[in-house]
Amino acid sequence: MAKRKVVKFVDDLDGAELEEAVTVVFGLNGKQYEFDTSPAHAKEFAQSLQKYLAVSRLANESGKQGRPSKRAHPRTQAIRAWARENGYEISNRGRISSEIVSAFEAAV
Repeated sequence: MAKRKVVKFVDDLDGAELEEAVTVVFGLNGKQYEFDTSPAHAKEFAQSLQKYLAVSRLANESGKQGRPSKRAHPRTQAIRAWARENGYEISNRGRISSEIVSAFEAAV
């Protein structure tokens, strides 16, 4: 007898079944959080943070200024998510091209 397992992705925000899931990772008050959602909800989340990210600076995990953490900055994550949603090819790590950053900033 054959068995087939089916994995379904469900949006943590509204419970909708997802064809494409985005895991949003962010930090607040020294704690890391994540949720799975649709690309559209990920974009809404990123847009809602823009005014705070614009005045923020990177901090290491101890909260002291200095060398930035190796973890991706929420703005970088937002740019990567936006770029994928809008047809740009972008890697999971490394420098983001100025073309993509400019397009992201113009769109949000």
